[in-house]
Amino acid sequence: MSEERRPALDPLVIESQAALLAAAARGDLLGAEIRGVSANGIDLAGQDLRRAHFSACELSAAVFEGARLSGARFSSCNLRDARFKAADLADADLSGHGFARADFSEAILTQTKLASSDLTQTRLSDAQLIGVDLTAAWLGGLDLSDVLLVSEHLAGADLRGTRFRLADFSGANLQTVKLDATTSFEQCRFEEADLSYLDLRKLNLQNSNLSRATLVGCDLSGAHGTQVGFCEANLSSARLVGFKGLRADFSGATLNGADFAQSECVDAEFAGCVARRASFKSAKLDHARFGEADLSESSFRSASLVWAVFDHAKLDRSVFLEADLSHASLHRASVGGCHMSRAKLDDIRYTDPERERAEDF
Repeated sequence: MSEERRPALDPLVIESQAALLAAAARGDLLGAEIRGVSANGIDLAGQDLRRAHFSACELSAAVFEGARLSGARFSSCNLRDARFKAADLADADLSGHGFARADFSEAILTQTKLASSDLTQTRLSDAQLIGVDLTAAWLGGLDLSDVLLVSEHLAGADLRGTRFRLADFSGANLQTVKLDATTSFEQCRFEEADLSYLDLRKLNLQNSNLSRATLVGCDLSGAHGTQVGFCEANLSSARLVGFKGLRADFSGATLNGADFAQSECVDAEFAGCVARRASFKSAKLDHARFGEADLSESSFRSASLVWAVFDHAKLDRSVFLEADLSHASLHRASVGGCHMSRAKLDDIRYTDPERERAEDF
């Protein structure tokens, strides 16, 4: 039935399975009120259910495949084993439901409300979750590596054991999400997200981008990933003990009081970072670049800094006791009060006069 055939203020009220089937047969479900109907296994594939409201309905194993459900609402319904494959659920409200074995593969879930819903046993392959509300939702153990996920509404969500790939959490407040070592974020975006004080130990952050993110006091001990981006992020007082970040980018980051002890950040970028009183004890930082960084009063005790670059860096009162600075460059670095007792300084390069004159020209 066309949208004009029934006034918007006079919705069709359906209170039995027979009435629901009859309305479906004549295509008259747009904006319908479906109340207390027991319709387990009903086939509503391809139906126009835009702005429909299902309340207190039994819809276990119901088929909504390819249905138009934008703006629809489900309240206190049984949706176990329901099939929403390739359905359009944009702006729909499915909050607070359990979706055991439900199928949302290829579904459009743009701006969909799934707050406090249990999605742990659902199928979401190739679904589009753009702007979806996953506040306090359960996603534990799901493999979402082939799902297009863009969301900043994840407060209180359970992501333990969840695998994400190419997901976008930019701007999200993630301080209350639940994670564990089996959660995986590959090539994900966290720009300007807030992950302060989170336990991120042993997480897989392969190729993920955390630029300008807030990670104050978080624990990234044992986390790992090649080319992880922390550009201009705030990691003040963060714990990165044993962090493995080949070619990680900390350029312009705030690292005051951060603990990089025993980390492996070979070929990493620290240019322009502010890392006062940070600890890099026993860290492996070969070929790392600290140009113009402020490393005042930081400790590099027993660190490996072979071929590291500290050009124009502030190293005042920093400690390099027993560190290996072989072939390192300290061109125009500020080293007042710097401690290098028993450090290995083979072929270390200090200020180059010709380069200095060229820079000052």
